Amino acid sequence: MSARPKALLKHAKAKKKKEQVLEDADDYLAAAVDNEDAVGKHRAGDPLKSLRFARRAIELYKEGLSKWPRNLDLAYNKARLELEIATHPLLAKCLDVPIIDVLYQSLRSHEYALSLDQDNADALFNAGQVLTSIAEHVAKDDDASDTEALNYLQQALEYQDRCLLLQKDNYAETQRIHDKATGQEFESDDDDGGAKVDSGTTTTYEDREEQEHWFSVVEPVTANTLVDTILAQLSTLTTLCSILNGTLDAPGSSSVSLSWVEACSTNLNDMLEIMTKTEDITFRANEIALVKAIFAGNLLELGFRSRSIDISAYKNELEKAFDVPDIESSADAQVAYARSLLALNGAVGDISTNIPSELDTQSYANARWNALSKAQKLLTTAARISTSDTETLAMTHMLRGDTSLLLFALSYPPMSFAQAMANAPQLLKNAEVFYRNANKLLSSLWQEGQEEQAAAALRGGVVEVLQSQPSNASNMAATEKILLSASKGKSDEWRRGHLQDMIDEGLVRAEVFGMT
Repeated sequence: MSARPKALLKHAKAKKKKEQVLEDADDYLAAAVDNEDAVGKHRAGDPLKSLRFARRAIELYKEGLSKWPRNLDLAYNKARLELEIATHPLLAKCLDVPIIDVLYQSLRSHEYALSLDQDNADALFNAGQVLTSIAEHVAKDDDASDTEALNYLQQALEYQDRCLLLQKDNYAETQRIHDKATGQEFESDDDDGGAKVDSGTTTTYEDREEQEHWFSVVEPVTANTLVDTILAQLSTLTTLCSILNGTLDAPGSSSVSLSWVEACSTNLNDMLEIMTKTEDITFRANEIALVKAIFAGNLLELGFRSRSIDISAYKNELEKAFDVPDIESSADAQVAYARSLLALNGAVGDISTNIPSELDTQSYANARWNALSKAQKLLTTAARISTSDTETLAMTHMLRGDTSLLLFALSYPPMSFAQAMANAPQLLKNAEVFYRNANKLLSSLWQEGQEEQAAAALRGGVVEVLQSQPSNASNMAATEKILLSASKGKSDEWRRGHLQDMIDEGLVRAEVFGMT
């Protein structure tokens, strides 16, 4: 689950003056929130303009904090908005600085807000989201340590644990008050006969001499709030498993173990199970099932790579995990299942290189072929569902192209899988079509799709090379010409980097491109 900040805690209405004068912390909050309203208004139509309003709001929060450094509302809103800028797809693409820098700034801002109130559940929740996002970026950096990413994730889980404990206590208190009030009519202690206000309702502070007023929204902790935090924790554990899957064979790998992850997830799944039986959260059933399925896929891969389960258990349990409601009508679920099957193919491919028996090698090749074929069917369905979402459809076509190349790769020795060899020309033709479709779709996304479009074009060039010389690099000059034509305007370093990524993903063989 992507990082999704909580809603604003503070809102303000500006005083009706010809010019807004910022006299106190509330005035700074009011002015900043006005700018945040404009962020949401322009985000879809003009993300650059939206980002300018967001930066103006942050400057107002900073200026207010320079005068009132102990004001939690200014500190919290600044930290939360920085997280939104770094994690919202439209805003993040408009940044002129690395996203990781904005995330680090948001982390510092959240730590400052927590220094003002260490038991602020929303700040704890958001801090966990920031740390998870940082870990994801660090894990993608070839120059960074995976151990560093894992440390960030463990810290994120600690924040999320603290958040959940506070929310559970708050929720229990709200339920206690509700149960006590059920069936009873409270007599007011006030002379005017007004009713008492439940502690879980919105509290309003008014200056009755002003035409406008300042008000603070205090939202009660509900079952829905608890689900948000539990799902965020499962998503953090998913990221942790994903990183662990790439570090199991590395020296000095993390002390985080499979059993530790299983214990954490069991507690979270137990809580969700109890809540589904005691609370009305049926409207989130599909979302919960999908988050759990994605986590299960990553955990199963970790179990397989750790030699804790065999390939049969891996396949069967993955199928059970994705037996989620309405999967046939959900493009997200179809793509998630396909990605899990692609991960299964990668894990089995890594393990099978150490299998001496030719019989076992063919058995593993068959398992990979079946998994990839199923992934391709899922992606075909997802593409049919996503016709109105250009970006998602383009991503789906890219995955279909990758899947075709992975199926083709099974034709290489030592696998030399019969079905892959027999279908090799058609698999390459399919990949060519999928990458061309992705290229065309991404070209319509203006600046947002430029990098992805270049990657799709290069992959199309790679397929052209494979179609012309599928088994060796007998004509490197021709190969170089094709790749240069497919990636016009890109440097040799960029081209080699993307080719290396394809080699690492098992899409192509290094020797075909002279990169052995």
